[in-house]
Formats: sequence, C-alpha cells, structure tokens
Amino acid sequence: MLTRLGVVWCEMQKMKAERGSHFLILEKSVSVTRKITCHILAMVQFKWSFIYNGAHPKTSSWKTEGENSSYCSWEGVKCDEETGHIIGLHLGSSCLSGSINSSNRLFRLVHLQKLDLSDNYFNYSQIPTAIRNFTRIRYLNLSASAFFGRVPLESFTVV
Repeated sequence: MLTRLGVVWCEMQKMKAERGSHFLILEKSVSVTRKITCHILAMVQFKWSFIYNGAHPKTSSWKTEGENSSYCSWEGVKCDEETGHIIGLHLGSSCLSGSINSSNRLFRLVHLQKLDLSDNYFNYSQIPTAIRNFTRIRYLNLSASAFFGRVPLESFTVV
C-alpha cells in the first residue's frame, strides 16, 4: 500500500534536488526502496488522472500490489536495468482521455529518455510547461493526441 510517508519522502527529495543538495546519497537499500515508492506514486497518479471509456488501456497492468506490481514489468514502461529509473514510457494508442497539467507526478520522472503519448485524447489541453523537466529526453511523440500549444524546444538538447 502506498503511504503518506512515501509521498512526503518524494517531496523532500524533489526539494533537495531543486536546491542542488549534496546529501542525496542514502544507504543503498533505503534509497532503492524509496526510489521505487516515488516511481510507483508518479505512475499511479498519472494513471488515475485519465478517463477510460470502456477500452482496455495499457495502464491496466499497472498494479501496486500482488502479481505484476514491479513498475518495470508494467506494459509501456521501460526501466534502466542497473538503476531501476524509468527511462521510457510508450503509451501511444493507450485509450488515454483527459488532461495533463504540470502538477502531474509524471513530470518527476526526470530520467525519462523516451515518451510516446501519441494517438490519445488530451482534450486540447495546453502542453504542460513541466515537460521541461525531461532534460534527458531523446524521443518525444505527442502526435494525434489533441494537445494544444508548442513544445518548449529551448529546454531540450537537440541530438
């Protein structure tokens, strides 16, 4: 079960990272457990922010308990095998319907390198400014997804 403590810890880590803190190094086992909690919180909050019009979305495999509770085994999620960081989200044609705003925990997945949200319906919502948090992004596909606005390309390194 996701706990309030996990949410508080994630918030503290975010604040420390924003300040450029040097004390982010924790004992490895504790760090891994908390990193997993932060990733799961981000992904579950992202999942719950959509309406599923009777379709079977990829996110139906995203479970926090029991079989298939490891986020790295969830459909559409790719993890770095060494660190466990989420580096890819392939959610094209996932029957996602709703809006994404900058407060969505999705934007805390700062190690993300590939993001595919194509062929979904985001209600012509503004492309969130928090997309700038994805400084490592190498592939971004928002085509046919009913977003409005421009991707802030000045935030990304063109390769």
